[in-house]
Amino acid sequence: MKVARIIFPIKVLGPGNRVGIWLAGCPHRCKGCSNPELWDSSVVRDISPVSVIESIKKITHNDPFGVTITGGEPFVQYEELCAMTKMLLELTDDILVYTGYTFEQLKESNNGYIFDILNSIAVIIDGKYVEDKNSAQPLIGSSNQKIHFLKPSFKSVYQKYILNMHGESLIQNFASNNSVISVGIHSPNFSTEFDRYMKMHGLE
Repeated sequence: MKVARIIFPIKVLGPGNRVGIWLAGCPHRCKGCSNPELWDSSVVRDISPVSVIESIKKITHNDPFGVTITGGEPFVQYEELCAMTKMLLELTDDILVYTGYTFEQLKESNNGYIFDILNSIAVIIDGKYVEDKNSAQPLIGSSNQKIHFLKPSFKSVYQKYILNMHGESLIQNFASNNSVISVGIHSPNFSTEFDRYMKMHGLE
């Protein structure tokens, strides 16, 4: 599968310490997307779902964690995503997936792999990113997106997490080779502000 990056621990895309998995390839190409470099799946090499699981085991050291899967568009790779989410269930029940498709579109797909994914994961945040509707809310990129609790037991956990963020979306920055990966729900003017920050510090 086309995996662009795996980062741990992520604290800004769901409760607790989380493994963040970014998949490459996206047909939506939303204006203002925070990861436009992941639209093209050809920019990353293939890695098997089994290898992803082995990498996660190595970086988490058996500590409790949740998983957030984003992209790109995860459901473009529904066969591999299905295999990975089933294996992830052996490690954690808390699996959150972001998608540009609506929950209704996924349910109406009549695709067995997608049904199995929805039966495996705990939470899905759906809908294309709409820049004009970005109010920097916790977890939600734009107000048209919805949080669906596919495992109701996680609803209170996520609601507590959102309340503890006091209506603000936090950002984590990670150094990677000669670049910086900025994780979280960004404000609409994030790209401009980030470019200005990088230039100020000689990191163009």
